[in-house]
Amino acid sequence: MQRNNATWCQAPWCIIAVLLAACATRPAVELDRRLPPLHEAAREGDAALVVRLADGGHDVDARDRKGRTPLIVAAEWDRLEAAEALIDRRALLDAQDDEGTTALMRAAEAGNARLVLLLLDHGADPEVRDRRGRNARHRASTPEVRRALAERR
Repeated sequence: MQRNNATWCQAPWCIIAVLLAACATRPAVELDRRLPPLHEAAREGDAALVVRLADGGHDVDARDRKGRTPLIVAAEWDRLEAAEALIDRRALLDAQDDEGTTALMRAAEAGNARLVLLLLDHGADPEVRDRRGRNARHRASTPEVRRALAERR
């Protein structure tokens, strides 16, 4: 008996089977891409949520699968208000991820002079080096960031 594929595949159970098969063949790596809640709030720049999570017991220095802290994530995504909230909650300023990158380095790369100054004013060390021997000055992407780093020597 020959099936008409168009009719056969329109059956509800066929659609469910196809969807389940598609999900089963997805690599498990996709699940690892999710960030912890505080990291996600920092990435989104949701300072109010950062405050609620941190004040509710989430560790402001927790690490994601790349070794990043929420402050590094906030700097990477150029989220000044989220970074301020984390700094106010005593996040480690010079924490390094798996590559040795700090929040100051990420802010310098992003060209965010205000965030660079905020980190420096709170005591971030511009001389910390990553695994490749680079510091925040090496990563500065704009003249404003280079000036901010030079002024704080």
